[in-house]
Amino acid sequence: MAAEEVKADLSNWRTHPYSEWGFANVDKILLTETIKKASQPSQTFEQGSKTLDSFSLKTRDGRTLDITGFLVESHTDGFLVLHNGELVHRFYAHGNNEKTKHIMMSMTKSVVGLVTGVLVDQGLVDPEAKIPIYLPELAKTSYKEVTIRHLLDMRSGIQYDDSSHEYRVAFGVSPLNEGEKATNFNDFLKTFNPPTIPPGGAFAYNSVNTDVLGLTLERVSGKKLVDLISEHIWKPIGAESDALMAVDSAGNPRGAGGMCATVLDLGRLGQALLSDSLVSKTWLDDILHGGDTGAFAAGSFAPLVSPFGDAKSTFAYRNCWTVSGKLGIMIGLGIHGQTLVVDRKNGIVLAKTSSQPDPVMMLASAVAGYLEIKRVLTESN
Repeated sequence: MAAEEVKADLSNWRTHPYSEWGFANVDKILLTETIKKASQPSQTFEQGSKTLDSFSLKTRDGRTLDITGFLVESHTDGFLVLHNGELVHRFYAHGNNEKTKHIMMSMTKSVVGLVTGVLVDQGLVDPEAKIPIYLPELAKTSYKEVTIRHLLDMRSGIQYDDSSHEYRVAFGVSPLNEGEKATNFNDFLKTFNPPTIPPGGAFAYNSVNTDVLGLTLERVSGKKLVDLISEHIWKPIGAESDALMAVDSAGNPRGAGGMCATVLDLGRLGQALLSDSLVSKTWLDDILHGGDTGAFAAGSFAPLVSPFGDAKSTFAYRNCWTVSGKLGIMIGLGIHGQTLVVDRKNGIVLAKTSSQPDPVMMLASAVAGYLEIKRVLTESN
């Protein structure tokens, strides 16, 4: 059944096949606010001479996929590859096109991390400051000893399941149970006291961390997160289309996973990050080289980047990006197959939106697919 024939609602929009329509029509399901585009978009990427015709990826069951087979099998909705600023390949499916604002899921975190860097450079945020300095209402919650740095690197020590019902209904991304009272993220945070371990230890993924970071950025700047992203990221990259941000009933931004954007503008974001033009060189260097590889290797993301090799010595999670300074690679990852790869060493950008049925299982395959794309592009073809 075609995606446009399967209309999603609040109860099923994250579930396949409804997600094929739901992920591309978030503003018809959730409350959203607008991230304004540039007044003058940057140039459209011109088709280069390189292709992915020789792409060949072996599956675990012994099959060999060409690029179209890989994209179809990984439930790709939109796909863009750039090399040295030139277009290599684009692909759309399930009713998506160049104007589709597809949900980025946790790739949103990476954008919030970039905005944080700008406000750090402006002196509005101290990465070593504890959260209650900026959000005093959290002084009696599990965030009382957590710093901005702990949020950025997913080392808060807070043990919490992102899929909990109370968290999802607070942001309005899941329906209330019968008889349940309406709530919002502020209500949720007032009594947020899950189990904790001392902060600063191993990487432990927790989306609430980035939602709290988004609230902090709003508090210190006096601006909405959507306006901060527009001012410091979306307009500077020359975004051609407005983006969206999911918000709760009180207008709190879903900084951990609510941004929706076109694949073309994600490509523009990646292209801007190939240089030092979007954020300060200090912050960009810190993203690439400031993380703790040991902390990352002890966490749950290490298997996702295993196709690159030994995560223990190669990758870290820094400032909301999965990165390897050694390889010169920055990766924004989101569940259900959302991927942005910025390969600064090889001048490659890959942007991929997807509606994979399993939230996490196929993320490693996207990394493996990227490695094959890199092989093709760095060899003459």
